[in-house]
Amino acid sequence: MFLSSNLFHSSTMEKFASESEALAYMLAEVLAEKSGQNSSFFKENCVRNTCYLRMNRYPPCPKPSEVYGLMPHTDSDFLTILYQDQVGGLQLIKDNRWIAVKPNPKALIINIGDLFQVIELLLCHSTITIISLSGAYKLVWYFMF
Repeated sequence: MFLSSNLFHSSTMEKFASESEALAYMLAEVLAEKSGQNSSFFKENCVRNTCYLRMNRYPPCPKPSEVYGLMPHTDSDFLTILYQDQVGGLQLIKDNRWIAVKPNPKALIINIGDLFQVIELLLCHSTITIISLSGAYKLVWYFMF
């Protein structure tokens, strides 16, 4: 039972990683064109071994209003593709206020990271986000490119 469960999770993670990588390259082509570069600019200049999949598990928190899951931050990568579970917890800052991003099981969240901000010479800003905790178990998957 344990082995088959791990194989299922491994297969699911591998599929999420490969689909996210393909999506990242498609988005990179569009972003390259919109920023005046050749559409293959990022594919030619971003090596595959700098991309990774990460899964964070946040256990239920007895005092969620008193702590963060992750402190306010920007993503240091080019872009992040994020899937959050039905519990939610992702927040972003807009007009100096934290706004909760409502979970949608049929959607992925795309964040522009610091590397894209540098490439765009500060014309595009990376998103400041936090992960807030709740009294429920939370699982967040993300692919960084």
